[in-house]
Order: sequence, then C-alpha cells, then structure tokens
Amino acid sequence: MPSHLNIPAGNASLGTTGSSITAVEGTLSFTELEGKDQAEQLEILITQLSLEERIREGAENFLNMDLAESLRLQVQSELEISKKKIEAIKKRIEAISKSKAKQTNSAIPTKRRMAPQEGGKDSIDKGAEDFRTALHNASIHLKELASLTSHGITPASSSNATPNSMEADRQLIETISKLIDILQRNLRVRYDLKSTDVLRAVLPFLGDRYSKQARAAAYRLVRHSLVDAESVKVLNENESLDWYIVKSLNRDNKHSVEKEQAVKLIRTMVEIGKIHPDTPSSAGTAVVPLSEPIVRALIAIAEQPEDPFRLICIETLAEILLIDIDLVSRTGGIRLLLHLLGDGPPELSPLIAATFLHIVDSPRTRIYLRVGMDLELALAAVTDAYGKGPEHADRMRSCIKVIQSMLRTWSGMSLGISSSTTV
Repeated sequence: MPSHLNIPAGNASLGTTGSSITAVEGTLSFTELEGKDQAEQLEILITQLSLEERIREGAENFLNMDLAESLRLQVQSELEISKKKIEAIKKRIEAISKSKAKQTNSAIPTKRRMAPQEGGKDSIDKGAEDFRTALHNASIHLKELASLTSHGITPASSSNATPNSMEADRQLIETISKLIDILQRNLRVRYDLKSTDVLRAVLPFLGDRYSKQARAAAYRLVRHSLVDAESVKVLNENESLDWYIVKSLNRDNKHSVEKEQAVKLIRTMVEIGKIHPDTPSSAGTAVVPLSEPIVRALIAIAEQPEDPFRLICIETLAEILLIDIDLVSRTGGIRLLLHLLGDGPPELSPLIAATFLHIVDSPRTRIYLRVGMDLELALAAVTDAYGKGPEHADRMRSCIKVIQSMLRTWSGMSLGISSSTTV
C-alpha cells in the first residue's frame, strides 16, 4: 500500500483531546517547554509539527476509505483536533521566532550574544549548533557555491579531466555536503533559508559540465531545503529545474547516483508539496506540484523492464494517481498502470490493484476509467492465455490473485459486473 495511505503507527487513536499539544506516543505540552532556551524550544516544536502533520495526513487518507459511520465520525473528530494542534504549534513557533528576532536586533554586544547562556547550553549535545551560528554558516556556504559557478568545473569522470578540475569538483561536493549537514542538524535553518536562494545557488551545478556526483549532491541539497508546499511551489515554477530533472531521469544506468537523487527529490516534492482540497474525503482531487514532462519521464522509466529504478517509479506513479488522478490521466499514466496490473512486476500487482479499487470507490475519480476496456487490458494475462507456453503460468497466477482481491470488495465486484464481458 502506498505510504500516504498508511495509518500512523502507535496509539490506536489518531490523537488525544485536550488543550495542550499531545503526540500519539508520549505527551508534549507548551508547559514542558519552560526552562529550555529558544533554540531548543523551536527544535522540539518543529519536530512535533512534523508529527502532527503526518497524523493529519493519515486521518485524511483514512477518511478516503470505506468506513462505518461511527468510525468515520471519530476520525473526523480526531482530524479536527490535529488541525487545531498544528495551528497552535505554528503560532507558538511564530511567536518564538519574533522574540528571537528582537533579541538579535538589540544592543547586546556580538560576543556576549554568542556566549553560552547559564545552565541550558551545557545540556545541549555536542553536535548541536547555536541557531544563529548555523544560519550564518549556511549563508557562508551558499556564497561559496555562488563563487564556484564561475570556475567552470570539468566533469571529473570525463577523459580530459585535469587534477585542478577534479579538485574543484571535490571542493564543490564538500561545500554542498557541509550545507546539507547544517540543514539536517538544525531544522530551523531550513525555514530561514529562502528556497529561491538555494535554487539559484545550485542550479548551475546541474549542467553537463559538472560531474554526476556534483549533480547528485545538488539534487540532494534541494531536497533537504524543502519544508512546506510554498517551498515546493518555488521549484515547480522553475522551468530550468524541470528540464534538468527530466534530463537526469533520461540518462543511462552509468549515472545511477544522479538518477537516484532526482527520483528522491520528486518523491519529496509529492509528499511535501501536494495541496489537498477543502474536502479531504475526495480521493484523487488534490494537486501534485509536478510538471507533465517530469511525470512522463517517470512513465518512461516504468516502461523499461531493465531499469533499476522501475519499481520505485511505478510506486510513485501509483501514489500520484491517488492524489492527483487528473495529472496521471493527462500524461498517459493510467493506461500504463493498467497494463502493469496484468503484465508488470508480480510483487507490485496487489498494490496497483488496491490503487484502482480505491479510485473506483469515488464517483469523482471513477469517470477516468473506461468500463469494459480498461479492465480487459488489466486482465489480459488471463483472457489472452490461450496458446501461451508454460512460462506464462507465473503471470497467470499473479493475475488470478489480482482478480481474487478485486472480487473480495464491493468496488471490484461492481467493476466486474459492469465489465461482464470480461469477468
């Protein structure tokens, strides 16, 4: 089952009531932030915000399923509680951020501001940086990246690579790695760095004159800089980035390190950037911030049996289908997934079948399937089995399992009745 359909692990309930912010596992309220410095408070709140957003997403996806009325009311109640918690956490983060900004602009000498505070600082782990120091270092690394764009690094893997170009390439990757390390250890820095600045700094390194390792590092930096739908929107509006991603996905398997990071960036954009409508119960009606060329590039990989990234691209297309069915329909992804249902990797057939059964459940998304035609395409492994050799037996067994799973649900039975010429 796609990851966004999973119910958050932990307590059976999706949340708990109360005025304080409470996680599924363990309890955290604003009163427990007392006695901690602002950097620690922000880190705790951002972590809790991420958890609550996952709980909200799980509840919204849970509502997409066929639930008993009493359970649906309970989930809706938990969803409202989670939304209130998210709003409260965001307000607290905003208040602390404003307070920190006032302190920074005060007349306290720089050395004194940077000195450890009594008590609280001594308990911070050695790896944790002061927020202001981390933000300052991140800005320095971004400026270093901007200065490296004028060096014209030759790909270290090319035949005419010189020791100087290889050293420059190593310096570039090292600078990007340092910046990523800061973003991983200081989540608050991600919110203060502008996505436009990060994209402007790394975009030149996605060109052909840089090595595949440098391009992979650039994609990785962009991925770690994403924090919300607004930051993903900045990427989606940049046509140059789309072009680079499509080109990376079209490269051969010698550039697997680069393709891997491009695919990871796409999956992060889908996870963070999707925009749900006001009615969470409407499956497939959200918007995924991906351009049609990128989705078509994923489809091209999914069509190649020998491509090592085929499985993850098929899973990604199935997830996008559940979120934004219109985008997948425009790019020809529905027909591909139907074909893969009967003639694709056997281990993914149950996942694809569950995806289409979920689509059939909603009148809004059911219209994208052609009754009598699409089902025949999916079940071709059985209907066209006459005359096939023994090597076709495994394909038939996989398709029969799909049919069995369909007939166990009302959606599958109704689809089979509508396509009575096939089933």
